[in-house]
Amino acid sequence: LGLGNSAEAHRTSRRWLEELLAPSRLPNRSGWLEEAGLFLAEMATERRFKVRSAISKWWYRMLFKHVLGEILSSEDADAFGKFQSAWLQGAVMSAPNTFADKFSGLASVIWPTSKILQVHDEYRERIKKRMSADVPA
Repeated sequence: LGLGNSAEAHRTSRRWLEELLAPSRLPNRSGWLEEAGLFLAEMATERRFKVRSAISKWWYRMLFKHVLGEILSSEDADAFGKFQSAWLQGAVMSAPNTFADKFSGLASVIWPTSKILQVHDEYRERIKKRMSADVPA
């Protein structure tokens, strides 16, 4: 969240977080209960599903819906989850991602660093469009 960055980068990160996580963007308790009820009703119609995966996708959909005001499809939520996992893996141990940049055979198993950065920039631009004009880019 900006730790280890310059004071200016930290200020920018803080403004983004303040903007995106403002209480006015998030539902109250009854709103969350309603969202959870809709999720459970949706899952009741599924014959089989993986609990962890279903809850993760639902959470990503809720983040985009309430924080960004965007409706995210289940497929887009799955893609975001894959990006998030690849980004975290690359942040913790970047060597495999760097090798994937050099050896195309690895790209089917491990996201190359170049792909992580490209998708990161795409999400950043998508989010930036939803920010107030007074929030620094």
